[in-house]
Amino acid sequence: MPAVKAEARLELDGLRVQTFQSDNPEQAERTVRFEGPEAASKPWRICAVLPNVSDSYWDWVVDGLRQEAAALGVRVAVFEASGYDASGLEQQRRLLMSRCVGGKYDAILIAAIEDGGLNEPLAAARTAGIPVIDLINGYDDTKVSAHAMVDFWHLGSLAAKMTRDMAAKGAVGAKGKARVLWVPGPEMANWVQCGHKGFTETLADVPGIEVISLYGPPFERVQAQLIRDAWDKHGPFDMVVGTAPTAAAAVSLRASGMLPHGMPVLSYYATPTVMDLFARGKLMAVGTDEPVVQARIGVSLAVMLLEGMPVPRVVGPIPRMVHHSD
Repeated sequence: MPAVKAEARLELDGLRVQTFQSDNPEQAERTVRFEGPEAASKPWRICAVLPNVSDSYWDWVVDGLRQEAAALGVRVAVFEASGYDASGLEQQRRLLMSRCVGGKYDAILIAAIEDGGLNEPLAAARTAGIPVIDLINGYDDTKVSAHAMVDFWHLGSLAAKMTRDMAAKGAVGAKGKARVLWVPGPEMANWVQCGHKGFTETLADVPGIEVISLYGPPFERVQAQLIRDAWDKHGPFDMVVGTAPTAAAAVSLRASGMLPHGMPVLSYYATPTVMDLFARGKLMAVGTDEPVVQARIGVSLAVMLLEGMPVPRVVGPIPRMVHHSD
């Protein structure tokens, strides 16, 4: 991923968005302002490949893709793999080759299961003259034309700061000490590694907080078993922080008495499910990376590339943590 060196803010239908320049020394000190197209000059065909849609996070992404496609007058076809594992990665490779490149789409949006795992089909897309936009998950900057994404380091860091502040107030743990179960997601995913670094680096020098880090696919049933296993293997912990399915699983386990009553639970990104739990007071806080907006930006970037407009390397919403004092 390109290192973030400069940023500018803009309005996308009233939403604040960041744009970033790459690590190129000629670009690093310049800020840019993202100006999306009002309409496309023709009904471009865009191919979007997602990891899966069983996680409701991706429902929001599909909504954003469709919203911006309708607004700009283009068409988006959405294809999904089966999830964050070797089988899902192979499905993404096949979809990119057979559907996107083979179907002669004009542009590709890829939410990659693994950074570096799709180099061959992305090279085929480049040979065919098809621009590729990295959508949300993160991919090698040399293999794509632009990125519509948030750096998950910031979401992990925001979750860590919330954890730190709660521990400092005595809301987590006891006698100045707290054990936190941290489950950032499937280990193979770029966004998970970024989120993990943000969380652990932010807490690295905070005394009294012990972090138990575990990886796992973002499915609630799997996360519930992972949490139970962590309790048995590592002993009691005072707080659960992790993916949206992690948070949902922790809330269910807490309600059934398998986790202590009142244990704080935090999701470091939002889905419809966890926002409902948050609204009902079941979660302490929820991070948000505005997936609908990221998807809309991805479609806009595709149209801009196809129509020869200047395009910033990375554009994404400003991540934030929503809590009950908001």
